[in-house]
Amino acid sequence: MKYSRLCELYEEITSTPKRLEKISFLSKFFRSLHESDKDVLYLLLGEISPDYDREKTGISNQIVIKAISKASGVPAENVISEWKSLGDLGKVSEKLMSKKKQSMLSNSGSLTVEKVLENMRKLPKLEGKGTVDKKLSLITEMMAVASPKEALYLSRTLIGDLRIGIQESTIRHLQRHSSLTKRKRQSWKFRAQ
Repeated sequence: MKYSRLCELYEEITSTPKRLEKISFLSKFFRSLHESDKDVLYLLLGEISPDYDREKTGISNQIVIKAISKASGVPAENVISEWKSLGDLGKVSEKLMSKKKQSMLSNSGSLTVEKVLENMRKLPKLEGKGTVDKKLSLITEMMAVASPKEALYLSRTLIGDLRIGIQESTIRHLQRHSSLTKRKRQSWKFRAQ
């Protein structure tokens, strides 16, 4: 699944303060998911793995600032200045990535949920000498091909501050509801035969 599709859902969810509308957006999204896309649920919660794994990205604001700087071609000092002005590293990355060179934009749209999860799941496992550079490389790889909206949510996910206004209980409620709906549909098909 393309990461841009998930970012569109994030945008829909943040567009309203109404819980029922958020549930409606999520419900439509869940119905469209394939079994192979189930890991997207972790990203909806701003996580990269289940709670029992306790894996966190372990990324500081400073590493994200360096990645934004590298991917956008803007000096780190300017990134920090924008951060002080906007107060949100996600918004900073969105703004600066929208100004990056057109040649870099040609790769835009190639970022997938699978690639995001793959790279983010490597981050906590990195240890030893040169770890910061390796983490920076993985993050910059994603940022370089990300659209401005994708960069916004990548940054927020990395620092653990997604800001979309949904909780785990909402996701669990929707999972139960969508599975009941499928069972109900199957039972209706069975009766019709």
